[in-house]
Amino acid sequence: MKLIKKLAIIMMCMAMVLVAGNVAKAEAVPRLIITGYSSTPEEIKAGETFTLTLHMENMSKKTAVSNIKLTLSTADNEFVPVSGSNTLYIEKIGSGETADISVEMQAKTNLDSKTYILTVASEYEDRYNAVYTDTANVSISVVQEARISVTEVEVSPETIEVGDESNVMFSINNQGRTELYNVNVTVSGAGIKENVDFVGNIPSGGTGYVDVYVMGENVTTEENGFITVTIAYEDAEGNVGEYTEEYTLSVEEVQVEEIEDIIPEDFVEKKQAPIVPIICVVVVVVVIIALVAKNKKKKKEEDEDEI
Repeated sequence: MKLIKKLAIIMMCMAMVLVAGNVAKAEAVPRLIITGYSSTPEEIKAGETFTLTLHMENMSKKTAVSNIKLTLSTADNEFVPVSGSNTLYIEKIGSGETADISVEMQAKTNLDSKTYILTVASEYEDRYNAVYTDTANVSISVVQEARISVTEVEVSPETIEVGDESNVMFSINNQGRTELYNVNVTVSGAGIKENVDFVGNIPSGGTGYVDVYVMGENVTTEENGFITVTIAYEDAEGNVGEYTEEYTLSVEEVQVEEIEDIIPEDFVEKKQAPIVPIICVVVVVVVIIALVAKNKKKKKEEDEDEI
């Protein structure tokens, strides 16, 4: 009976040692994780280069890791290291310590505005040269830069009077790979009343048309005889962009013509002629006509009496 008890005690001790060993071994296994990333510039645009910095941490409190190799990859090579190599190396990260590693990359020019997955495969060793591997994914957002062009702007006429209107016409071409949203055009200037024309959304490769009238309010000078055309729009991420140009438009005072210029010259001359002689002539003519008529009547009466 005593022997059985001794054997039981021995087995329990061995089990406790085994469990303790497994716990110690588990605690000694290094865990290297990526806690996040940052980029310079912060906004990554398609077709441009950027510096990607990975923030790493050795989660083990007891074991350092060394000979760390990181391999970066994407599904369709959306991001390509500028150096040509997609492998990064860190010599050592102590237990519980952090480290940053940076690489310059380029985003492909034909990327759409969305988030892409960068896979980071890691391989490292502990102090006993045991090799560990792991894989982590990093989500990177890319913005396709909006690009617009404007056809020749027609300002007709380029000179107006206060109270008159001028017509501003042109087209907006979306040359980027992202749709333009809430496109609106503001025409302003020192001599005109500001006017806004809402164009709406313009799809990639599409065209928006602007046809707006502006009214002259103030007389302009050589220094401020122009208008400012501002095109505002939003991309798929809600970022606001602007395009601004200036064009000539002069506003003048209203021209008032002189009365002499409006009334015909011959009328003015007749108006200035003496009126008294004209009245005398008219009276004489009337008297002569009356006398002639009277004589004819008298002669007719005499002829009738003779018969």
